[in-house]
Amino acid sequence: MISGEANYTSPEKQTLVLGTLAHFGVGIIFSFSYFLLWNWGIFRINFEDSVLIGAISGVVAIIVWKTYISLHFRPPVPPHTHYFFALFLAHIVFGIVSVNVFQLITDNPEMWYELQDQAKIISF
Repeated sequence: MISGEANYTSPEKQTLVLGTLAHFGVGIIFSFSYFLLWNWGIFRINFEDSVLIGAISGVVAIIVWKTYISLHFRPPVPPHTHYFFALFLAHIVFGIVSVNVFQLITDNPEMWYELQDQAKIISF
C-alpha cells in the first residue's frame, strides 16, 4: 500500500523492504512514546500497565489502518474483523515486550545513568 503497488499477494522485494522499514520506524515511535509516558509517570513498569498501553496502541493502530484503507486508491481487502483483532492482540504483545525491556533497563540503574550521561554528551 505504501508503494502504490497493486500486487499484494507477491510484492516486489523493494516493496517488502520499504514496508518493513516503515513498520520498524512506527515501532520505534511507539516505543519512544511508551518511554516518555513511563518517564513522565503516566504509567508504571508492570504487567497491567503494559497490557493497557498495548491495548491503547492497538486501538490507535486500528483507527489509523481503517482510515488508511478507506483513503487508499487501491486498498487490499483483508477480512477486517480478523485483521483488526490480530492487530489489536499484536499491539498488546508489543506493549508487554516493550515494558519488559524498560524493566531490564531499570533493573540495572548504572547502565541507565550511563546512557543518560552519554545522551547529555551527544546533545547540543
